[in-house]
Amino acid sequence: LKTRLDKVSQNYFDAPYYGWLILMANPEFGGQEWNILDGQTVRIPLPLEETLKEYERKLTQRLDYYG
Repeated sequence: LKTRLDKVSQNYFDAPYYGWLILMANPEFGGQEWNILDGQTVRIPLPLEETLKEYERKLTQRLDYYG
């Protein structure tokens, strides 16, 4: 990875806090930034607001199901 995910997050979302969201959109990297090699394509989940709402909805469903 040529840059850190906090910097990628800042570039796309105007906030450095969403590196975790980028990792979740790229499960092939196992949730670990250092598994992303230089030159690999990384999906950026856009638009941010819709992505966060979808994450919250899925999290709520999981909590409702598993308690």
